[in-house]
Amino acid sequence: MIVLGALNVNSSYNKNLYDFVNKEAKFNGVIDSVEKNENSYKYGFILKSANDTIIDEKVLLCFYENTNLELGRNIELNGEIIIPSENTNPLLFNYRRYLLGKNIEFQLIGKPKTIKTLDSNISLKYKLQRTFYKRVQTQFSNLKAQNANTIKGLILGASNNTDRVEYDKYKELGIAHILAISGLHIGIIAGFFIYILSIIGLKRKYNFFITLFILWVYGFLIAFPPSTLRALIMFTIIMVSKLSNKPYDFFNILSFSFIISLSINPFWIFSIGFQLSYIATASLGLILPKLKEYIYPYKSNLVDLFLTVLAVNVGIFPLQSLYFNEFPIYTFVSNILVLPIATINLILGFLNLASDIFVPILDLFLTIQSMIVDYIYKLPMRTFYLSSLKIGEIIAYYILVMVVLNIKSLQALGKSIKKALFVSLVFLLLMVSINSLKRSNLEIDFIDIGQGDSMLIKKDSTQYLIDTGGDVFGTFDVGEKILLPYLVKTGNRDIEGIIITHFDKDHYGALQSLINKISIDKVLVGSEIADLELKQKLKDANIPVAKLVKGSRITIDKDVSLHVVYPDKETRRSKIENNNSLVIILEAYNKKILFTGDIESSIEKELVSQGIEPVDILKVAHHGSQSSSTEEFIAMLSPQISVISVGRNNSYNHPSEEVIQRLHNYNTEIYRTDTMGLIKVKIDKKGMDISPYYGPLYREDIIKIADKYFETIVASILYILAAFLSVNEYNRLEDVQIEL
Repeated sequence: MIVLGALNVNSSYNKNLYDFVNKEAKFNGVIDSVEKNENSYKYGFILKSANDTIIDEKVLLCFYENTNLELGRNIELNGEIIIPSENTNPLLFNYRRYLLGKNIEFQLIGKPKTIKTLDSNISLKYKLQRTFYKRVQTQFSNLKAQNANTIKGLILGASNNTDRVEYDKYKELGIAHILAISGLHIGIIAGFFIYILSIIGLKRKYNFFITLFILWVYGFLIAFPPSTLRALIMFTIIMVSKLSNKPYDFFNILSFSFIISLSINPFWIFSIGFQLSYIATASLGLILPKLKEYIYPYKSNLVDLFLTVLAVNVGIFPLQSLYFNEFPIYTFVSNILVLPIATINLILGFLNLASDIFVPILDLFLTIQSMIVDYIYKLPMRTFYLSSLKIGEIIAYYILVMVVLNIKSLQALGKSIKKALFVSLVFLLLMVSINSLKRSNLEIDFIDIGQGDSMLIKKDSTQYLIDTGGDVFGTFDVGEKILLPYLVKTGNRDIEGIIITHFDKDHYGALQSLINKISIDKVLVGSEIADLELKQKLKDANIPVAKLVKGSRITIDKDVSLHVVYPDKETRRSKIENNNSLVIILEAYNKKILFTGDIESSIEKELVSQGIEPVDILKVAHHGSQSSSTEEFIAMLSPQISVISVGRNNSYNHPSEEVIQRLHNYNTEIYRTDTMGLIKVKIDKKGMDISPYYGPLYREDIIKIADKYFETIVASILYILAAFLSVNEYNRLEDVQIEL
């Protein structure tokens, strides 16, 4: 089924669209879904043709100015096809994969002034969906604005209907699932209709069929989100089983819905909502019964609700770590207090779609829900932060959970199995110990933050950051979207010092996004901070600021240190901000890396005249601009490797072809963040290794992966083999002992 789904998805992607990538053309098609936010208008667009070439593929139609296109509208417009971006730093959000989960491979950047409506004929599907959406909008128009948004989120899903600030509150309290159509909603709606129809006196068979019909129509009207489809498939099978008086197996049903879903779109496997939905549901089947065994005979609705929340949170904890890097401390309190109110509001919301006589009571209960959420949200320490768990750690976590939950069953095992498990545990601990004793090395991450610089230096538990990057143009927040998530996900939340080479936005602009989000011991600068807002934020956060000059030295440990080679105390501040850059040499295990900020040719000449020594790695000045990297400077440094931190398709045309050629002339190996993504350098006593990220794991060459994780793979195989042999050996000895 999954293979058929993969073939289905592959066939739905029209290879002809690649002919239109980065080219303007005329397109026509149908608006399939609508999504609006503050900065853009986005539409699911069933593309019918491009320049009269038949296409028939869904794309994401994007506008960056006001447009008002209705669902089902047939339009023609000019635009440009682009391929969605992937993450260029490990662990960060992969937009392309996210869109593939929606069965979308391309974006279409549209030109609003070229839009033409082709005809007014709208298919029945879109007429029904439009009617439903309009009904939801009008029936809740008399509610308070915040309450209206909340109930729309409950009925339609949060993505396009709930205020972002309000949604973030629910997310930080661990109750965002209330605003995502899932099994919870399907269960509430089903329970309500079954109850009402039974009161009317409808026979059980007709009751179930009418309820199922209502649920599937509802799923159709909201376009079957993955979690909703999962719940509908499972609920339908359960209802049919009950009608036919035949038993059903929870995990068979869950597996069946999983296979059906992936046969529709295999890329759903990458959807966070899809993963959360299935793992949360599996937790209710695997973990919840075990928890109930432990607390038997204590039973009550409150205890059941608490155990349900606990089971789900235990199950999804690795995903919380992997994707959100935080755990909501008040999740138990929030769910226990808010879920019952949200259940009432969902039922009242559906009743209100039929008649607005329920508006006053619905408004009251939504206000109560909002007050509870606001009260809990104001409590201190709402979350604690987590680093992203690795695959091995996630597997180990689930094994540990299963062992703890099944401890009674394990106690009943025979001695031979217990001994085998003990030996396996010893092997596992030995492997972990050996791994922890592996030689310590220095890591330098040249983070891809677009047009700017940001380098993370890591040695054991000490981290320094040289520059933070920052967007010069537009509203994209490099700190919030790239730098902060990368630091959090990689477990680098305690920064010893942030060194700002100079005060151009693309070198310090993201610093404000880090303040109060991670621990920063100090900020080190080469000149006075002119940004008054930044200065005040640092003061308010009690982060000291110190000045670095030529001769300043930062000792990380006995093998690693940073020392400043420019500017000295007497150097007058230049009117050209680039030439105020700190120039720093990192020395580690007899290797040298030179960080140059944005210095231009005049400062390079000064460094040459002072007799700057050769280095192993050069961070190329000013993103490879032709105003830097002079012949004399490169010749004197003679770097083996040159790293250029630069943005894709930047308006400055960095790096300069002249600089690239000059570097090649001196046989230096060039690494660029715009073509390679994050660049990681590892240095230890045995040497130096440099590895670009290139892109998400599924695009990497399998041989490179095997080589990269060779030690881990070999260790895992040895562990499994040792565990297997020890189990067999103890079983054999046990059998011999019994015979004797």
